[in-house]
Parts: sequence; C-alpha cells; structure tokens
Amino acid sequence: MNEVLPQLNELLFSSVEGVLVESVDVIDTVVRVEASTTAGQAACPGCW
Repeated sequence: MNEVLPQLNELLFSSVEGVLVESVDVIDTVVRVEASTTAGQAACPGCW
C-alpha cells in the first residue's frame, strides 16, 4: 500500500497545500485516510 500513498496524495489533495497522507486503510467498501498538515500553524477561515 505504501507505493499508492504518493498517488493518493496527488489525486485527493492536489489542490490543498501542506497535506501529508500518513496512512490508508481499506476494509470492504470503506477507505480511511489519515492525513496531517505540514504547516507549522493554520488559520481558521471563519476567524478573520
């Protein structure tokens, strides 16, 4: 599954900067993706 992670990162999160796909689990018809940010901090879009 590790060889699929870069492809999933590109397919699912290509429009989002600073996302790192950490793991992918597939059980029957469920795909669970664990991801985290690579940014040091994030801003709340509604907090401006």
